[in-house]
Amino acid sequence: MKITGIIAEYNPFHNGHLYQIEQIKKNGADYVVIVMSGDFLQRGTPAILDKWTRTHMALLNGADLVIELPCVFATASAQYFARGGVSLLDKLGAVDTISFGCESDDTNTIHTISTLLCEEPISYKEKLQAFLKEGNSFPKAREMAISSVLGKEAASFVSSPNNILALEYCISLSERNSKMKLLPIKREGNGYHAAELEQDLLPSATAIRRVLEAASDSRNQLNSFVPESVFSILNENTSDYIWQNDFSLLLHYKLLSIRDFSINQFADVSKDLSDKIWKNLRFYQNYEQFCGLLKSRELTYSRINRALTHILLDITQNMYEDVKANDYASYARILGFRKDAAPLLSEIGKSSSIPLISKPADAGSILSKRDYRYLEHDIFCSHVYDSVVAVKTERAAKNEFQRQLVIL
Repeated sequence: MKITGIIAEYNPFHNGHLYQIEQIKKNGADYVVIVMSGDFLQRGTPAILDKWTRTHMALLNGADLVIELPCVFATASAQYFARGGVSLLDKLGAVDTISFGCESDDTNTIHTISTLLCEEPISYKEKLQAFLKEGNSFPKAREMAISSVLGKEAASFVSSPNNILALEYCISLSERNSKMKLLPIKREGNGYHAAELEQDLLPSATAIRRVLEAASDSRNQLNSFVPESVFSILNENTSDYIWQNDFSLLLHYKLLSIRDFSINQFADVSKDLSDKIWKNLRFYQNYEQFCGLLKSRELTYSRINRALTHILLDITQNMYEDVKANDYASYARILGFRKDAAPLLSEIGKSSSIPLISKPADAGSILSKRDYRYLEHDIFCSHVYDSVVAVKTERAAKNEFQRQLVIL
């Protein structure tokens, strides 16, 4: 049995994601396991549709099993995002390959750069520190340091978010001494950040979200860029799309309620960012505006997004230190699966070194107290998300403990 894993967000699922799954199956995979972010994502933003809807999209289009990436990893920088996802796939025990989208499928380049970042020789460290002292953000300083050591071609490789994650996946596999193989799928069509849709090209999720956020009469054009089943779901949920500014009041209240100036206990909140938050809080208008207000040369927009999301969701630096000390993922919460994937579930059930959770109500008797606290935190994050959905759609909030798995 050949099983390939993907770490994804599917915000939303589109033809590029479908292409990846098709290529994986052409490569001989019998089953595809998705480790998918829940309701909050790696860039520090909410998903436009909840994790259950996105699970449904994935299962309709080639995925066999969808497992939730815990929020502490899903909203993290590339390093923790990758380590959380890779550790989860690795601990399932049955996944033999990890696949990811990449601007280049040159495995030699991926291994060369990831080895440099993993070993961090003195020449690289000195360059990195020098560029940081000049006031560059960490991503920019790292790119410049890689250019100094390996050349401009290697540096251009790390300028893409997909490639950065590819490197982190590779580093994580090396650190774990994992037997999982790499299967990079070269990205076709529009670039990761492309803001416009172009006919006959595979789209970026960014461009699709822009169309969804625009007037409803422009959404019909998405029919060419997403699978038919996804297009149908997107049209059914036009009132349910969730955007960052939908959380503006919740975030503002949370910032106002932190009176002891201990805001730098939260992950990604440095002393400098903490000072900027307090200094500018009276100018707060909404989530996106406040991120823009705090942005600087040293602090990227994504870093600020994540930091504010960590404050909103009570994700502390201590949590990251704890998950690192305990080898990252410690349980696998199933969101959905296909009925014809019974052999896959059976294989994972026999080989997994971590508990499989299908009913959160039963998790207290399966997980340790420590692990259950992280599951409770995931449930809290989903309730925060659904509280906004409930207000926006004027319907009752849903209890995460009573959610049913998506089974096709």
